[in-house]
Formats: sequence, C-alpha cells, structure tokens
Amino acid sequence: MLKKHLENLKRVDSGAVAYTFANALKDYAESIYFHEKSVAMAITLLKLQELNNPFISKEELFGSSIFEGDVQEIIIKHVDDVWGVITDNLFKFTNEQLKAFVLFNNSFDKGKGGEVSTPDSVSKLACEILKIGDNERLIELCSGKGGFAIQCLISNSNVIYEGIELNFVAREIALMRLSLIYDDFEIVLGNALDYNSDNKADKLFSNYPFMIKTPMLSICKVKLANAFNIPIEIIQRASSDWLFNLIMIEQMKETGKAVAIMTNGSTWNNHDKNIRKFFVDNGFIEAVISLPPKLFADTSIPTTMIVLSRNNKSIRMIDATDICVSVRRNNEFAEADIKKIVELLDCDSEVSLRISKEELADNEYILYASRYLNKSPEIENGVELETIIKNITRGSQLKATELDELKSDSITPYQYLMLANVDKGIIDIGEDQYLTTMPKRLEKYCVKNNSIVLSKIGVPNFKSAVVNISDDRKLLANGNLFVIELDETKADPYYIQAYFSSEAGIAAFKNIYAGVALATISLDKIKKMIIPLPDLDEQKKIAERYKACIDEIAHLKRRLNEITNKLVDILNEP
Repeated sequence: MLKKHLENLKRVDSGAVAYTFANALKDYAESIYFHEKSVAMAITLLKLQELNNPFISKEELFGSSIFEGDVQEIIIKHVDDVWGVITDNLFKFTNEQLKAFVLFNNSFDKGKGGEVSTPDSVSKLACEILKIGDNERLIELCSGKGGFAIQCLISNSNVIYEGIELNFVAREIALMRLSLIYDDFEIVLGNALDYNSDNKADKLFSNYPFMIKTPMLSICKVKLANAFNIPIEIIQRASSDWLFNLIMIEQMKETGKAVAIMTNGSTWNNHDKNIRKFFVDNGFIEAVISLPPKLFADTSIPTTMIVLSRNNKSIRMIDATDICVSVRRNNEFAEADIKKIVELLDCDSEVSLRISKEELADNEYILYASRYLNKSPEIENGVELETIIKNITRGSQLKATELDELKSDSITPYQYLMLANVDKGIIDIGEDQYLTTMPKRLEKYCVKNNSIVLSKIGVPNFKSAVVNISDDRKLLANGNLFVIELDETKADPYYIQAYFSSEAGIAAFKNIYAGVALATISLDKIKKMIIPLPDLDEQKKIAERYKACIDEIAHLKRRLNEITNKLVDILNEP
C-alpha cells in the first residue's frame, strides 16, 4: 500500500509549493536554509489541512503532540517565525502536493545543498542491486536528506532503517521526511568514519563525500587497520573512499551486501593500489559499475558504483557510462536502464565481463571497467616497445617564468615544443617559440632527429608524431610530452608512428591510459605496450606510405592557410 502511495506521489507536481515558499522565505532566512524551513512549513500546513480547523492556534497545534518528539522540536524551531506565511497558504495546495514536496522535491539542491542528496534513479539502481528483503536491517552511511531511504521504502516498506549523517541540516530534513510515512527508522547525528554498531546490517548503502581530508582519517585508519589486521603501511595512503568501503564491510553481516558511490580515481590511482589489492585478495568486491557523467546535482564528473560482499572469487565489471537518458542538463537512469544494468550483473556482453583475481593482479588491481572492456586487438608475434627503445624520457618541467626569460623575438637555432604543436602526426611550431639560448642543464630534454614525441595526457585523445630536425638545431620538449628514441636497427620510427595512428594503436593506447577526467600514461605502461614488429623491409614500406600521407596532409594544411588568408584581402583584389 505504501509503495503504491509513494509511486503516485512521485508523479505529483510540487513546483508551485517550492516557488511559493522560496519567495516567502526571502524575508526570513538565508537561502541555504530554505529547504529545511520549507519542509517544516509544508508538514505543518499539511497537518492543519488534515485537521480542517483554520482557527487552531500555533500553541494548540503543537500542544496536541501530533508530531513525534525530535521531529516536533525541529518543526517548531523552523515555523515559529513564519506561522503567518503558513496560515496565509492554507488550502492553496492539495495534501498530495504538500506530501510530494516534502518527500521528493529537491529543487533547493543547488550549490551548497546538492552534495547531500542522491539522485532518485541512482538510489533506485542501488535498491535493485541490494534486493532488500522483509525485516532486513539497512544501514546508510552519510544518509543525507533521506532520498535513498524513501526509495528503499518504495522497494520494500518492511525494512529496518538506520542512517548516519554529520550534516545536521540534512539530518533534520531526513527526519521530517521519513516521519511522514514511516515509523521503524533512526537517523544518528554523527561522523560515519567513527561509526560502529554491534548490530550488523543485512544491507548497506553510502553516497559518501569524495576524497575528503580531515584529521579524523588518521584515527579511522588506525581503527580499521586493527579491526582487519591490515599492516598500517597498506592503509596509510588509502583515500577516504576506501575507508568508507572498509567501514561498510566491518558493519556488514557475513551474508550481507553493500553498495557505494565512489570516485573513478580511487579505482585506478597508484596510492590506492595496496588497499585495492587487500579488497580483491579478501574477496570483498562483487561488482564495479562505471556510471555516466552528470548524474549528480553538484558535479558533472562520472563516478563508480561498487558492490561489496564476501567470498567473491572474481569481479563483475560493467561499463554503464552510456546507459542513461538525458534530462535537461543532466543524465539519469530510466526504468529500462536500471533493468539492463541489473541484468548485466549476471552476464557477459560488450559492456560487461567477469575478471579473475589473477588478471586484476596483472593490471595493478585497477578496478576501472573500461580498462578491461576496451581490449586491444590480439597482436601476433608482438614485442614489448621497450625492446626497441634506446631511450625514453619526460620533457622538461620548465616553469613558465623561466621559459619567458628564454624566449627570443628573432629566429635562432633553438625552439621549444609544446603539446599544442602536435596534431594528427604533424608538428607545427609557431614563429614565437624561439629561444635565445639552450642552457646546458636543459639539453638532456632536447629531442633528437627521428624521435617520437607522445603526449602524457590522453584527453580527448593522445597525440604523437615523429620529429624531423637537423643537427644544427635544438628542440626542447616540455613536460607534457614523452620523448622516445628508437633503436633504428630494429624499428623504423615512421612505422611505429603509423602503428600509433592506426585503429589497433589507438585501441592499445586507450587500454593503457588511466583515468577519465584526466587520462594519463606512465613510462612503465609505454615500455610494456605490445606492438607488431615485422622485418625492417616491411616496416620501411609501411613507413613510406605513412610519410606520403603526412606530407599530403601538411601540403593541404598550408594550402588551406593560404586560401584562408586570401579571404582577408579579397575585397582589395582588382
């Protein structure tokens, strides 16, 4: 009955309630308190309308104890100074509009308030994955404004719910919301990093704050290291994401399951490698789901949903970054999207597969789904790139101020090379990139003829090109570039560049660039990259065809520039 009622309320438009209260509250409170205060006003207005007594006083209403203890105190605190606004709006809205506003309207979740709300479609996906049963105990760390709890009640109204929330405003909103529809719940005001309960949970959920920095982390790490018998050096560098995940494991029954929203960076970065290994080795991870960007009100970055349980021998990886619908400026999951993602937990497809612990170990315990789903084509008789490299270095980390001091207004034998100068295998250096001299300390960063420069950053795509430079010139590469000097007795530089530019090469690089918001590559990954290496004669044939294409592109670009410049003077031509 409750499920049907809540589903109907979700479809009720409560925008008029939000608009009316927002306008009225401008004279009474700061905007950051509008949501809390308006929820209290809506509940009070609802009770007045249910009593159908327009003459009841504020003292009579609250003296009748129609609200629960803590909730009554919260509501009195927020409506005391706006009683006139409430009575002025008596019977202007239906009871359904007021209930819908209290439970589902998050129009105030902008700016400072958005970080404590989980979008409804994300909550629903988490509920579908958790499959919460009757009378199961559910714990939510960082429970926010109660959105997830309400969604759980839509899924199963017989759950025993406990939330832990540090933000007192968010907690008060959640208490008011849940009091309207439910009795068997508790929301503790406290720090989830310090949470501990003897009564373990069947299911857990958390949309915790990302990558937080607080002195509490050190205390939490020591506590968790002792609880799980983890060497302190393993947990010392762990990000807060993994600490929250450990707390959920600690508070979970042996047969329990947890779902959390975490940053993509924590699934692949180097400083979390050891804690990821600990989770994998202990079988704590059931599935990892890469979520689309723009799901949340306060950030557009893509995130990861991790499913935790015990005794997992392998991990299901799902790339759900394109499984969503666009609604105005954001993305969300439609019913069909949620159904599809849940189905992918049990089957392999183009966007899902199961990864063994051994394969995870071979990949530095990276838990980012596209790492395994964007597979490079199989390469017959491939060799590691490092077997044909004479030297590979990063460009110079020269400060902008130092570079400015070295710049020359006239042509000299010295120039510097930036990432922006590399495009589609062609290097185009501007006339303003000459240097007065080449300091001795920077010569080791200069690019030799026939070396390949490769971008360290892969957004939107990686860049590479062969450098052609005479012996009487020096070209300084900057720090966003790797410089690869090949052993030309084994490999033709233009053949290697042709492979880098091919579909197979692009797929290989996508597989080794780590991250999403700022995909980067390491020296070790470059060295271990597998490339096809035919004999030198075959390489040179391919290299000549590649150079011919590059020359043609360069010619066409010059011709395009000439014609474009001609447009400026077209009116002056006879």
